Amino acid sequence: GFSQPFSKLGTSPVVELELGYLLPFLDRSFELFASGQYAQPKTDGKNIADPLNRLPGPMSYNLTQQQAIITAGLLYRIPLQIPMFRPYLGLGGRSYLMKTTITGSGGTQPFGENQETMVSWGFYGALGGELHVGPGAVLLEAQIGAAKANGFVLRNTNVSALNIALGYRLFI
Repeated sequence: GFSQPFSKLGTSPVVELELGYLLPFLDRSFELFASGQYAQPKTDGKNIADPLNRLPGPMSYNLTQQQAIITAGLLYRIPLQIPMFRPYLGLGGRSYLMKTTITGSGGTQPFGENQETMVSWGFYGALGGELHVGPGAVLLEAQIGAAKANGFVLRNTNVSALNIALGYRLFI
């Protein structure tokens, strides 16, 4: 997952499990799905000046955000004359359950560790393709997930990311 195009959060591995139901009409081209993801992007800041001179020196911090992401949506497989390959589009809603942990210091004085939890609601969009092999399909997918975050630690920012997924979709 790449957060950098949207925020100061960094790159993070993303693990995802998806369950879906193929709808019977239009040659089973539509799928209702729900998925769960876990990501843990990080960021840090060094030598940040305090504009009000409240600190005994420049501020530094390390931030880690644990994200449990739940998505529900609709996927449309575009029918082609090649039965082994099907591109698809996906749209849905997404909830981000987050725990942010930050440690920092001002000059030589540590702030200690602070934690914040929050839930944000956003959207999901995907463009991908499936190569049907065996009882399922190998997939390559580009996902965009976006949601605003406005808490005490993360103010007026977002937890949006571009995810590149490579996986196997098993059809039962």
